[in-house]
Amino acid sequence: MPIALSKVFAFLSASREPTATDKLHPQATEWVAAAAPDEPAAALSGVGYLLLLLIIFATSLITIEFARHSNLIATIWPSNAIILAALLRYARGPMLYPVLVAGGAAASALAGLAAGNKPIICATLFAANTVEIATALALLKLLRIGASNLSSLRNLLILIAIAGGVAPIGSTIIATAGFDRAYELAWPAVVRNWYSGHALGMIIVVPFLISVTSKERHAWRVRERAAEAAAILAIFIMISICVVFFRPFVFLLAPAILLATLRFGIIGATTSTFLVAIVASLFAVLGIGHPMISNADISTRIFTLQMFLAITSFWSLPAAALLTERERLLADLSRANAQLAADSESKSHLVTGLRRHLSMAEENERLRLSHELHDQAGQSLIAAILELNEIDASTSGAARERLHFVRKRMEEMGKTLHRIAWELRPPSIDELGLRKALASYIAEWSDQCGTEVDFHCDDANLDEVPGEIATAVYRVVQEGLTNIVKHAQRPSDVSVVIRRTDATLQVIVEDNGCGFDVGAQAAKTGNHRGLGLEGMRERLALIGGTLDVESAPGTGTTIFARITLDGQRSAA
Repeated sequence: MPIALSKVFAFLSASREPTATDKLHPQATEWVAAAAPDEPAAALSGVGYLLLLLIIFATSLITIEFARHSNLIATIWPSNAIILAALLRYARGPMLYPVLVAGGAAASALAGLAAGNKPIICATLFAANTVEIATALALLKLLRIGASNLSSLRNLLILIAIAGGVAPIGSTIIATAGFDRAYELAWPAVVRNWYSGHALGMIIVVPFLISVTSKERHAWRVRERAAEAAAILAIFIMISICVVFFRPFVFLLAPAILLATLRFGIIGATTSTFLVAIVASLFAVLGIGHPMISNADISTRIFTLQMFLAITSFWSLPAAALLTERERLLADLSRANAQLAADSESKSHLVTGLRRHLSMAEENERLRLSHELHDQAGQSLIAAILELNEIDASTSGAARERLHFVRKRMEEMGKTLHRIAWELRPPSIDELGLRKALASYIAEWSDQCGTEVDFHCDDANLDEVPGEIATAVYRVVQEGLTNIVKHAQRPSDVSVVIRRTDATLQVIVEDNGCGFDVGAQAAKTGNHRGLGLEGMRERLALIGGTLDVESAPGTGTTIFARITLDGQRSAA
């Protein structure tokens, strides 16, 4: 019965137009439906409306027939709950509310008439059910509680209080008056039987129908976990059979419901509670197995069963709502973290792009300054020296000595300008290639510092690397040798090694100088860090490279730069 009822409601749900959320990728919207408080009410077609009335009629007729086996006591009255669930799920437009309320109540009344009830009882059923449904719907709408937000703890508790507590009061009063007039039944018995059955129907059936027709079922992947759901269902069947014949097994129902709740959330809780209610009511009404209370009449046994079902609902449904809210919060947190990660990655890419742009702009400016110094200032200085050479023949004595002094200073200035222009941007990188540019720079550095440098390069394709990488390699070697001059305290052995291992280009600059404490140097902040290591790391990071330093006081220093040469970058 629960499976068939859920399928019918699912069929009615399929009659609506798909929303934008439905069209999204299922992995991206796994918890969107569970977390979206504005899921619109579905449209109900004319065929769906007639089918719904037929379901209410059949359900009411079956319930009344079963009640005849238990002194006209209905353990659960599900018809009003079906109408209320349909109103919360499918009603769209003000005119559909009274049509559904009146039509559903009329279907229940006609079922009573078909079962042989007196017309006055059928009229009582119509009036009582109409008042109950209208009261529950009005209060829920006033508090803005619908099918889309029913699974939250607050709204679920309000539903239990209104639909299961307040709404049946008016219908109970009307039913008591009708049964007293038709059968002269004592009002306490009518109140207890009517109120309990209608309250349980609202508490158990409404959450079940809402949950199995909501988008939240996609979040729990019920279809993909059909084997697990079948296993839990089998456990319920086994426990129910055991409870019928061995009453102590009733204590196993709570762990079974808790298992279904933990595995399938609000859907597991509502479905398991609904199953327990249906199975227990069938066994109690038909007298199968041993009753929970021996030597008690049918009225007392059913009332005890109703109390048991009410207690089960009061703890399982709120627990499921809390679990659902937890999953929603975790999903929201996961989405927020993913968004933050995406934003952070986007900003990181933006910063990296800006830094690469600045680095390229810096190199372009270095090239311009190098050309200015070499072509303009250098040429002017050479012209001035040549002019001094011509003047030298016409001077003598102290004037010639002063002229020689000025010419010597100007020649030193020329060497300085040449060195600065070379360090800014050696033209040999663009004209002769990276390998010869490095060899030329290392040889010049060796002459200036008086220290022999062992330069070794086993990469025959070094000149084919992209310009950005070539510049970075040159700057790493340049900065490494500059650090040796500044900090290594005149080492006797310096080497520069460039090699390629697979798709990784390695640059190694090593000396046997005084060394330093790498950990202590890394702990420094701001300008105290020095050594140009951070600048080298930043430059390498822009092209996907890394820098490692090995050093210790008295053991020299080795710098390892590694740059990945993928196909895309190599082709650039």
